[in-house]
Amino acid sequence: MIILIKLIDLYSLLIVVRAVISWINIPANSKIYYYIYKLTEPVLEKLRTISLRLNLPFDISPIIILLILNYIKKFLICYV
Repeated sequence: MIILIKLIDLYSLLIVVRAVISWINIPANSKIYYYIYKLTEPVLEKLRTISLRLNLPFDISPIIILLILNYIKKFLICYV
């Protein structure tokens, strides 16, 4: 279970790094961006439709993912 919690922490970090990268000008062809994109895009893409349905001026999918991951982590710590 500790490994699963650490993986959730790592994935949360990747989501935050990707959000920060989107605010600064890092070339899209950099290897680190490529790997972060490949690891995070499948999940973010599914939730991005929520932002589009709500007609928000910004993408809230990283925030939603972080909230879900945090909830799962707290559940694992408290109940498993």
